[in-house]
Formats: sequence, C-alpha cells, structure tokens
Amino acid sequence: GVNLPCPVLQFQVVNLLCNERGGEIMDAQLKLVAANNRKKKGENLSIAMYRKVNLTEFEHPFFSRVWVGRHTLDSNSPLLNKFARSMIRQNGGYWPVDWNNPHDIRNAIQFTDLIVTMTGISNVSASTVHAYKRFKYGDVLVGYTFANMLFAEEDSSRLLVDPSLVNDVVEQEGGGAEPFDYEPDNVDSDSGHQGSWDARSIRMQASRASTHLY
Repeated sequence: GVNLPCPVLQFQVVNLLCNERGGEIMDAQLKLVAANNRKKKGENLSIAMYRKVNLTEFEHPFFSRVWVGRHTLDSNSPLLNKFARSMIRQNGGYWPVDWNNPHDIRNAIQFTDLIVTMTGISNVSASTVHAYKRFKYGDVLVGYTFANMLFAEEDSSRLLVDPSLVNDVVEQEGGGAEPFDYEPDNVDSDSGHQGSWDARSIRMQASRASTHLY
C-alpha cells in the first residue's frame, strides 16, 4: 500500500523591513493557538476552547526576510477531530489514502479560529516588536503553497523580497488543489502591528508538503 505523510498547515510571516539593512528581528518567537467556538445544545450560549498548537520551527534567532510556520496534521494535532486522529493512529501514523483529497481534509479539521502571535527584538531600535493575526476556518486553502517572494538584485548577489507577492499562492506540485476565488481582502481577522512588523502579511494555507493530492 501507499504510505502518505500527513498534510502540513502553513502560514507565512514577512518582516516589514526585509529589504532594509539592519532591519532584522532578533530572538523571534512564533506561536499558534487554535480556538473552537461551539454552542451548547438547547442554549443560546457559545463555549470557546483554546489549545496551543506546536510548530515545527517556532524560534528564529535572526529573522530578516520570510518565515513559514508549519504544523503537521498528525495523530497528535489539536486541529483534527478525534475520529481523524484515531484513523491516523490505526494507519500507522500515515494519512488515510481514501482521504487524500481536499473534501476529506476539510472534514478532518476541527477549529473555528487560528491565532498567530509573533514577538522579537528590533535590530533597529532594540525595542520589543510584535504582531497578531486571527484567521477563520474559511481562510485555509487546501492544496496550495506560497509563491516564491525572493529575487536577486540587479548587478548584485543580494537577495530581496517582493512584498506584493505576500498573499500569492500556487498549486502544489502534482495538482489536486481545491478551486477558489482568490480575494485576500476577505480575510476576517483582527490585526495590529508594531515596530518592524506588518501583521497583514500572514496568510494560512494547507498543503501536502512533499506529497500530492490525487
């Protein structure tokens, strides 16, 4: 049989001073919290449950350009429902082959909001800087990866970032992505920024990483 690695949820952070010399963020820390808002049966009350979500790379000692946060949707992921986590465990830690499509990936996800926070120390002012961004379930795209934002400066080997591409995504290698009408301004979120951060430069997407959707 085919052993499929579990999908990976990704979001992208861009330093507002990415093309400025000395604009780095020192000792950067990235955190992700999932919220699941539910209504109690028979009552007009909502209950919010919050859980910390582990990231593969949550620290960056010298953040200068683009940082992609990643979380694997495996048997320990708080972003999956109990049934999905159980199926992954029964499948030896691999993603079920029958679920290798956008519809079943979405059915396995269990959250209403994703909250990204970022802190660090500005190399310009030595002050603490931070960013905050909240995303909704509908902001997630299945089967896409972020477009490359880096390019080489003319007559130089220096790499620069094109901030206009911050919300651009491309279909993952192998295809199988869900269709969507790309309207980045429709992201329902509360954001704020300070120092060298542009909180609007964070966007969520889910993809297969090194595997494909069929």
